[in-house]
Amino acid sequence: MRKIEEAEMLLRRASQMNQVGPFQLEAAIQSAHTFRRLSGHNNWPYWATRAELLSRLGRFAEAIENYHRAIGLAIDPAVRSFLQERANKATA
Repeated sequence: MRKIEEAEMLLRRASQMNQVGPFQLEAAIQSAHTFRRLSGHNNWPYWATRAELLSRLGRFAEAIENYHRAIGLAIDPAVRSFLQERANKATA
């Protein structure tokens, strides 16, 4: 468990830099898979990461759908706002 906690701390630190790169996205996906495996629940980072990757691939309709799924699962208003902004950018 210690390695998972360390990885989560590093991922949070990387997210504060506001420069999303491919390795950070891969780490976020793994984090979502780990969370889901340990808790048995889906969480919004999985869907947000999926949406971001779909957007980067130019699959905007699918990206928007996944952003909305993430928004529906997120509890924190700041996270919901951020995800809505990303969804809006996917439509532009």
